Amino acid sequence: MRLRERHSALISPIFFAGQVWGELYAARTADQEPYTDADLDFAATLAALVSAGLAQADRQEYLERLAYTDELTGLANRRAIEVGLDEAMELHRLTGLPVALIICDVNGLKQVNDTSGHDTGDAVLEQLAGHLSAVAGTVNGALAARIGGDEFSVLVVGQPWSTVTQLAEELADRAAKLEGISGAAVGYAATDGPAGTVGNRDTLFRLADAAQYEAKREGIQRPVAATTRHVIQVEEAAADGSSASRDRRRIRRGR
Repeated sequence: MRLRERHSALISPIFFAGQVWGELYAARTADQEPYTDADLDFAATLAALVSAGLAQADRQEYLERLAYTDELTGLANRRAIEVGLDEAMELHRLTGLPVALIICDVNGLKQVNDTSGHDTGDAVLEQLAGHLSAVAGTVNGALAARIGGDEFSVLVVGQPWSTVTQLAEELADRAAKLEGISGAAVGYAATDGPAGTVGNRDTLFRLADAAQYEAKREGIQRPVAATTRHVIQVEEAAADGSSASRDRRRIRRGR
């Protein structure tokens, strides 16, 4: 205090998560009145308000993170993919930046749940989620998510078709090596893929889903890319209007 030419000072700790996060510090020079107990009480009250604010901000951040995170796997959830798709397709509309979606459906998870229990099934999902995260982490602009049950996806923004194909193949290869399941059915589509022009997120999702469903139905272990034949399927399903054929996993409209 003497080195800083201060005559009196007060310090009040700021607590956060059960630990000292920082401190509220104030000091006065010799020509000012020394701090009193009342000043110290005020400082303690102010520090407590800061602590409460930190706790509230942390709680809000947690709730926001929870809203966009799958609880079991720690990946992004369906809501996060929906929001990400909306933003990506708007960016594509404005700049032409390519957008792709990979959809993955686990083969044989029901048998694992029935024979070994849901805890074992959850462990399989967590393992696959780890591989999904690792694959997506190798590419800038990729977001891995669990969109429900045994269904996963990877949203890829700003990458060429060849890179998306490599990601889908790597994901299928890793899933095939997991014990207890029969690999995964993988389908994918992109705004610059062989399916032609894709103008909105619903169409992109339905094309990737149609390709994935083909892999599931035919027992294909390699990824299936959406092409013009899947465009025809999606258009016919939309014209048919039946809920089963129109959308097996209806993605919600943007809010």
